[in-house]
Amino acid sequence: LTAKFREQYAEILGRAPSDLEMDTLLEGFINERRKQRHTMTVVPGTIEMAQQVTALPIAVGVASSSQTHFLEDKMKRYDLWDMFAPHIYSADRVHAGKPDPAIFLYTAEQMGHAPERCLVIEDSTHGVTAGIKAGMTVWGFTGGGHCFEGHGERLATAGASKVVKDHESLMSHLAVLVS
Repeated sequence: LTAKFREQYAEILGRAPSDLEMDTLLEGFINERRKQRHTMTVVPGTIEMAQQVTALPIAVGVASSSQTHFLEDKMKRYDLWDMFAPHIYSADRVHAGKPDPAIFLYTAEQMGHAPERCLVIEDSTHGVTAGIKAGMTVWGFTGGGHCFEGHGERLATAGASKVVKDHESLMSHLAVLVS
């Protein structure tokens, strides 16, 4: 997706954009989306999946790149906070966000688990990279509204050992894993 943005931005600029220009453009998109967060809806199946996964005999946590106040707002708005609390961690607790592995290593430490015993479910290439760098098993997830054609291939290329397309598939794979 970033490559397409870069290509389209180059057409607008009449030249290749610098990394700083790309970062500024993407940050602008993110900030604009945050202004519209009241219009966001939860991905279908998320609530049911969260209920099912937190009922499994495994420890479950959230390790997000979102800032704490945005993460808390989103999770509370959709009644997800209490399902995962107290193990909800944001990258603003560590020195760097994804693709740096710090948030995953921090989460594992807080939960008392060795990284090599952790499974990360990620919908971004930066997150997959971070999980791999942390020494964790990483599965890609393409059921989010931001996942377009080819996203699963990008997650696999980044190192995801398995790519699941929706919450139902994720729960099927998790059920096999914990049985």
